[in-house]
Amino acid sequence: MLATETSFDFPLDPIFSERPKSIEPDAEPEMLCGELWREGEMAILFGDQGVGKSLLAVQIGEAIASGTPTTLSAETAATPPPAGGEPGNWPFEMLAGPRKVLFLDLQHTDRQFATRYSAGLDDEAVDSYVFSDNFDNRAVDVGAPLPEGFGNFCEYFCRATERLVVEKDVDVLIIDNLAYLKHSNDIVRDVLPLVRVLNRLKRARGLSILLVAQGQKRLASRGLTYHDMQGGKMLCNYVDSVFAIGQGDGGERYIKQLASKSAEIMYDKTLVPTFRIEKIGGNFLGFVFESFMAEKTFFEARGDEIDWPLIDRIKQMYDDDISLRDIAVEVGRSKTTVHRLLQMWKPLQEAAAAAGAAAAKVYDSTASPFYFPGKEEYDEADRDPRLHNLGEGPEFALLGRERYLIQWTRAKAHKEYKKTGRAPTLAEMKQRLPEWRELLAAQALADGNISAPSVLSVVEFPDTSITTEYTENTKQDGRSAFRAPPSAIPWAAGMGRIRITDLKRGLNDYGKEIFIESEDERGKPQVWYWLDSKRRFNRSERKASGGIVVKEVGRSPMLR
Repeated sequence: MLATETSFDFPLDPIFSERPKSIEPDAEPEMLCGELWREGEMAILFGDQGVGKSLLAVQIGEAIASGTPTTLSAETAATPPPAGGEPGNWPFEMLAGPRKVLFLDLQHTDRQFATRYSAGLDDEAVDSYVFSDNFDNRAVDVGAPLPEGFGNFCEYFCRATERLVVEKDVDVLIIDNLAYLKHSNDIVRDVLPLVRVLNRLKRARGLSILLVAQGQKRLASRGLTYHDMQGGKMLCNYVDSVFAIGQGDGGERYIKQLASKSAEIMYDKTLVPTFRIEKIGGNFLGFVFESFMAEKTFFEARGDEIDWPLIDRIKQMYDDDISLRDIAVEVGRSKTTVHRLLQMWKPLQEAAAAAGAAAAKVYDSTASPFYFPGKEEYDEADRDPRLHNLGEGPEFALLGRERYLIQWTRAKAHKEYKKTGRAPTLAEMKQRLPEWRELLAAQALADGNISAPSVLSVVEFPDTSITTEYTENTKQDGRSAFRAPPSAIPWAAGMGRIRITDLKRGLNDYGKEIFIESEDERGKPQVWYWLDSKRRFNRSERKASGGIVVKEVGRSPMLR
């Protein structure tokens, strides 16, 4: 039956909703945790074991439920921290006001949880912390027996969570930890049904969701990425925001923003807020803000130096009551970048000390085991812009050869320095080595300095000379009309070889592209080349007997 004759007896409304031609943006969602998490979003927080994921999740949940960050008084909760961040203040704006929060804890026992939010047995002067009435804290027994009709615990948990959200009419849902829903080797397959249910609740009810996930093993010397989370990029595709907790060598924690669909990333590798963990008020174990730093400082990695003069200039304009938008226009940076640089401002003494520490880490090329006196000349020649970002084709081959010879000559000069204690200059090596004489002769030919056919051309050098006879040839495919005998300029003569990809193109019986070197009298390919699945060239030749002989040529695109 044709598609035009098919009758459809199902509605479209459940999955399709028509958008107007002109869409006016809704009011900007309120911040639940600064730029990290906004209302109506699903976010993921992850980190290594023991780094403090649960502490931060509880701290964020209690701050949202009470409408006040746990490290600020109620009078200053709605005021953003000053530029640079005051130690002790919560660095993330929380302007949403009190919300109903449902916290589902899958990993801690009641005793473990109580230990974190009490003063301890030795301190009778401080009572245990009393959570806000809006903070609904529930322990989840992952070993509970399954009711009839459920195949596994994750399926039961999905339905039970949906029922709790609807019955309690909560605004915010926090689940700690997704790793406890894993029942196979594929965590994505295990938790994806839950993520889809939560996405449906987010759209239908405007629910804000924070999922705590587990990190996986990574190199301690590099920064955080979303690939460091169990489930990685696949789970990130289903959420709106991703941020992570990292840890420095001294035990300091920092928070890094990795992805956001609704706002520009504020806390990337150039600016991360750092924290220490302590009992706030003697009975609330949580994160206490210290300062903003670059992530690289935790790993002593070399990188771009911080532009302290620019930061100081931004701070001066900000103190003169110039708006961030106007400052951004003045310094030629985005508003978000200006805000980030403003938070990095430090008093002059601290900035000077930081700049001095950075200068002390500047790479010293003379300390390299490959250094020798005069190496700078070779390095300068190697940095010639002509020799970089080369394309394909014969016009770039000479430049590529020149760069290779510079690097090769530098290695030979280093070897000679180790033997004799003296390193020859690049000019001396060009006079001494036949490879350079061949290249210079080929360059003279390409530049048109040797143009007369069938004559003797002499390329003079201070200590030697090379005599080359050039014969006239017909121009083919835009190549030079003159070629040198291989005995005179063996490498330059090789430049006249044809690339396989310059041959006539066609298709074989399977529709695969081939490069035809010769054809028979009927126009059928007699000798042709093709690429296999490993990107290697193969040569096929059709014999008079009717058979085809195939020979692997290799990865080189040049004809042998």
